[in-house]
Amino acid sequence: MLSFVGFCFRKHTKGILILKHPEYIKTNGVDKQLTIHDLNALVDKCGITLNKTERKILGRLTKDILWRQRYPIPLNLKRMILTEFGVGATNIIDAHFPNLDKMNKLFNKLEKLIP
Repeated sequence: MLSFVGFCFRKHTKGILILKHPEYIKTNGVDKQLTIHDLNALVDKCGITLNKTERKILGRLTKDILWRQRYPIPLNLKRMILTEFGVGATNIIDAHFPNLDKMNKLFNKLEKLIP
């Protein structure tokens, strides 16, 4: 489920980026600016200001996006949960769910930027 949250953030930020830069859509494909997966880099390109916690959430979701594209579970669970958000978690779900409300607030913040 959380990889879908990351994908939603990625699609949302790319949508904002396209609204700001319609020239990124080309007849033969898309500009390189739209091929990145790093959520914080995408937010920066959109000119969106985030606080430290929001940036950490997006950093964590970026990791999730990257490994879920190839594997159904992290190759190294300890590396995924031994972060500020995952400390004390015994599995990947527990590592993320304490931040679900913050993720929701951040998504709503970004959603307001799309007319």
